[in-house]
Amino acid sequence: MSDDNQPYAHETEKQLAEIIVFKVLGYLLLILGVVAIIAIGYHIYELYQQPQLVSRIAESLKDKSTSDAIPFSLLKIAAWQIVIVLMLLAGKVAIWFIEAGQRLVNIR
Repeated sequence: MSDDNQPYAHETEKQLAEIIVFKVLGYLLLILGVVAIIAIGYHIYELYQQPQLVSRIAESLKDKSTSDAIPFSLLKIAAWQIVIVLMLLAGKVAIWFIEAGQRLVNIR
């Protein structure tokens, strides 16, 4: 009798191992996504407290620019737009991590 149940037991152990691996990976993605959102929030707050940090990006744009006709104030505006887009993109990636982690955790 035990010989007949042997293949099913092996298959059940394999399914159980896959579920455990998926759940662990899901929890890791959830944690990574939450940590990323917290880090993004911290950087947004830091930019709120010290808006002069965006001047570094504007200076970098000024150095890369071949034309000296672009005023620095316009580069600061462009730098703010770049920072906002990058923060939104990073936030979206963090949300994708959380959603993927949730799907992996909910696998049965």
